[in-house]
Amino acid sequence: ATQLPATGNTTIEILSVEDVATGCSSSTVPSTVVDNFVVGILPDLSGTNTVSVSDPICLGIGAAVSVNFSSLVDGNYDFTYSLSGANTSVGTATGVNITSGLGSFVVLSSALTNAGTTTISIDAVTSPISGCSSTITPGTITDSFLINEVPNLSGTNSVSVAEPICLGSNGTVTFNASALINGTYSLIYTLIGANTSAGGVSVTGVNIVSGTGTLTIPSSALTNTGTTSIE
Repeated sequence: ATQLPATGNTTIEILSVEDVATGCSSSTVPSTVVDNFVVGILPDLSGTNTVSVSDPICLGIGAAVSVNFSSLVDGNYDFTYSLSGANTSVGTATGVNITSGLGSFVVLSSALTNAGTTTISIDAVTSPISGCSSTITPGTITDSFLINEVPNLSGTNSVSVAEPICLGSNGTVTFNASALINGTYSLIYTLIGANTSAGGVSVTGVNIVSGTGTLTIPSSALTNTGTTSIE
């Protein structure tokens, strides 16, 4: 490495060959045993290097990853990373544009198929121009992030409204989702028919116990008599 202190085009020429056992040597014809090669620059990782993932994320969604490598000059690089924990992978490479040391990429949802805590580790940074890589000690540039399960609607799902409802009264809705685990959820519903809603109506704080929860349609949304459907 001390003989190649500079980047750029370099030419090597073999001038002679000596038999170590006999000490006899032969000279080559000048300029015939030569080759040219390029000494590329290594990505500079001497500064502060961090990786972070915005979390929590939902299962089925990719993870947005931010990197801060303060000494990298602006340009395009290949970042190699590994995953461990709930999801695992080794040596995945992705292109990252670095500007003022900052860049970002996405870990695809296809690599994040399990809920739980996953740790990402940056393993190497490669310059596509020079092909030179700066490797990183495993486990030194990492971040852990949480992937949450999505509400499970794979069971039997139904909705019903207690009748009759008198004009000026609220409506009581019972929602059944047999596969949902106990917890508090937000629901979005629409009304069509005699009474309509402009887009989805969001209701927060619906407590689901044993697959059943209730919510209220305010009387202000039920200003017309006749048949209304909720979905």
